[in-house]
Amino acid sequence: MRRTSRKPDAAAETFGHPLSFPGDVWTCPDTGLVIQKDLLKNLAQRREIIAKCDASRETRLAVLEACRRSPKVWINLFGWTYVIIDQTAGGRRNSTAPARQPFVTWPVQDALIDAINDAQRSGASICITKSREMGASWVELALDMHACLFIKHSNILIGSRKEDAVDDGSPDSLFWKLDFLYENLPAWMQPSRERIRLAMGFPGLGTRIDGESCNADFGRGGRRTKIAIDEAAAVDILRQIDNSTSDTTVCRVFVSTPKTGSYFGKLVRSGKWRVFRMHWFDHPGKGVGRTLIKDPDTGEMKFTAPWYRAEVASRVDPQNIAENLDVDDEGGSGSVFDNRTLNTQRVTYAKKPTLTGDVALPKGARFDPDTPPEDRPVHLAEFKEGLRGRLRWWGELIEQNGIMRPPPRPVAVGVDVSMGVGGSDSVAVFVDAETGWMLGRWSSNMVMPGDFADTLYLIGSWIAGPRRELPYLCLEINGPGRATLMRLQRLGYSNLHNVVDTSKPGRPVVSYGWTSTRPAKRAMLESFRTALARAEFKCTDAEILEQAAGYVHYEDGGVGPIDSAGLTEEQAGQHGDMVIAGMLAHHAAVHIPAEDLVEPEPIYGSFGDRAKRRKKRRLRRDDPVGADLDTDDD
Repeated sequence: MRRTSRKPDAAAETFGHPLSFPGDVWTCPDTGLVIQKDLLKNLAQRREIIAKCDASRETRLAVLEACRRSPKVWINLFGWTYVIIDQTAGGRRNSTAPARQPFVTWPVQDALIDAINDAQRSGASICITKSREMGASWVELALDMHACLFIKHSNILIGSRKEDAVDDGSPDSLFWKLDFLYENLPAWMQPSRERIRLAMGFPGLGTRIDGESCNADFGRGGRRTKIAIDEAAAVDILRQIDNSTSDTTVCRVFVSTPKTGSYFGKLVRSGKWRVFRMHWFDHPGKGVGRTLIKDPDTGEMKFTAPWYRAEVASRVDPQNIAENLDVDDEGGSGSVFDNRTLNTQRVTYAKKPTLTGDVALPKGARFDPDTPPEDRPVHLAEFKEGLRGRLRWWGELIEQNGIMRPPPRPVAVGVDVSMGVGGSDSVAVFVDAETGWMLGRWSSNMVMPGDFADTLYLIGSWIAGPRRELPYLCLEINGPGRATLMRLQRLGYSNLHNVVDTSKPGRPVVSYGWTSTRPAKRAMLESFRTALARAEFKCTDAEILEQAAGYVHYEDGGVGPIDSAGLTEEQAGQHGDMVIAGMLAHHAAVHIPAEDLVEPEPIYGSFGDRAKRRKKRRLRRDDPVGADLDTDDD
């Protein structure tokens, strides 16, 4: 057997970002420059580079080009920040001296730089939701300054909840930070600047930054290359600003610590904006000694560290802890899934898929669903990377009879079915029923219910191989799901979730699949929420977690995605397909028949198969009467 990816049940629990760089250095992939990340070594590197630039115009031009190509290089070699309070691992806040420090970015800040730049290149908007004192505002403003220095015709608008927070001459205001960044540059890196209150321009480059308070007319005065708002959750009219700026720029960056009930929280949960989260445990000082523990009272997994414990002990208000420490953007008790649970899942289990593609038969082989099962060549089904990209796979694959397929494990499948006409997706989620690790997700909005059944049968056959039972499958049978169920039954897919009703006289009634009702849906989602909190379901798919963040309780008693409030529950369900499929996968894993959990026969010729046959030979030799003589040694 040949392994091609990690075992899903052996994956180490990880945090979102490391606290430091290996060897305290970072190599820029765009320029090849090696940047010192140790503060004292970084200072020495800056002095050396500036001295060489002062002495050589050629060196100066080369450094300017490197800074143009990489904002990280520019920030880490020429950016300065203003730090008043330093955080220690024990939870103490110490005043720093000096307050002016080289802007040496942390791993999480480097990831933020990449996220903002990628959003701007892609023409997307992004919410940055964060714990306090993570340096997000400094990073965003440094990127604005970099754009003005190195990207001609940059035209940026920045704002905050009130005008004084934008530009009042104090270190807390946005323009004071921009001034600080500019004034600490070497003279040869300072282009001619025009500076008035709430504005900064560079006429020779055709670039400028304007500032406004977040008023009803914010952003209406012309087109911008980027619009950024600091502490967006505190802006009462953010909904109005969201609407008014959507056609003003291709990229909006809203930065904030969460605030209960804010429109910013709704944007974070909407699934329509990109989201970047900055947690306290990714802070190089606060995250020292960080660990993941299980709450002895609730069984839920949560993060802790000496700094965090000291902070919790000193704060009285749970909402203060939730918003300023835990990045809790639930917006109140209306959320179905606890935000801390989703954050834990994101940074511990969510990863990029190992493979993206689809399951298909080899060229020339055909799957005719109307032929008897024994005549279908489904045992030849194999994973083909890149093919339509509908199946994302996180699990392990091993070679079995020349085909790469999952190892023998009990697999459960949850299925949510759409009409397949371009609206919501049909989704199937695959999970290891014993370990709770999510293995894969298939999704498409252009596959009809009957064809979806054929796809499920083919993927199930690929997972099962020629010697195993098909995965245990549970699907919602409301609406188009019934057509998928009937097709699966016609195909002979026998390993379907079912409920046997013996309450009535006569023959027991067997019901296949799961029927969604308001009470049943609430109960199932609550069970799924608990499974995520206790890590009984380990969600490797960040998209499912983002969709779960948007699930809320409606005022009429229903449950569904926040952007579907006001629709019928059936309509709303069409927008929460991934969560429903994950929920059903967990339900199937819990109710998988006991015989599916029995260790399967090892694959012929594998190490396990040879070991089993050796054991049988020893048993016959030691106890020829009592040994199991049923063998296939030869």
